[in-house]
Amino acid sequence: MLKMMNDNSSKPRPRGPKPVRIDPSQLLDAAQRVFARDGVDGGSVRAIAREAKCDPSLLYYHFENKEAIFVAILEQKFNRFIPDLENISRAYSAHNTRGARQGAKGTRPINEFGRTPLQEAFWQMIKTFRKNIQNDASFRGMMRNSVATNHSFAQNKVMNYVLRVIQIVQKLLSDGMESGELRGDINLYITTFFFLRTCVEILDFFPVLNATLISMPLEEAIDLAEKQWFRLFWRGIANDSNPDEESL
Repeated sequence: MLKMMNDNSSKPRPRGPKPVRIDPSQLLDAAQRVFARDGVDGGSVRAIAREAKCDPSLLYYHFENKEAIFVAILEQKFNRFIPDLENISRAYSAHNTRGARQGAKGTRPINEFGRTPLQEAFWQMIKTFRKNIQNDASFRGMMRNSVATNHSFAQNKVMNYVLRVIQIVQKLLSDGMESGELRGDINLYITTFFFLRTCVEILDFFPVLNATLISMPLEEAIDLAEKQWFRLFWRGIANDSNPDEESL
């Protein structure tokens, strides 16, 4: 009997399942899907853990609570593309400054695509939004959910970043009004709202429309939608006496 016990004790004991190793970015992706579906109020650390297929303790190892997870998602996303938008705005401002110094404020050079520097700046902003959020439907859903609900924490955190984007767009609009390329009577807030909202709406709706109504590859459909919408947007804000609007 003793021999049998000794033999059994020498055998390796079965171990439990190995802990799953998950990168923090995967946890944020899972949280983003949960927040898009349930909101920050409705989501929970346990729901995020189920979505990520991990133990909740792993989330608490990286983040203090679900609010900290939400903030980390915003930082990860906005810190990627806000600098790109700022660079676009700075490049246009530098061009404007050089033109003023050279006494050429009224001239508007056209690039190889038939766009003025201001038109090109707005166009590059559209492409920057597309590059960063086209393939991230859950982020767009999370943003809509956060703004539409009465969760003050989520709204405040989102608006801190959104206001930075709004300020960049409004600076471009103000510069264009000052130079005379844009109409002097446009409302900065409303115009910025339509510009940003349509950038997102194209990415939200065209995958759905393309599947049932549009007989062309999705990327081509989005390209066409962006070009047609930008043409309409520009005609709405351009100075009536500006001959460059026909080049779009």
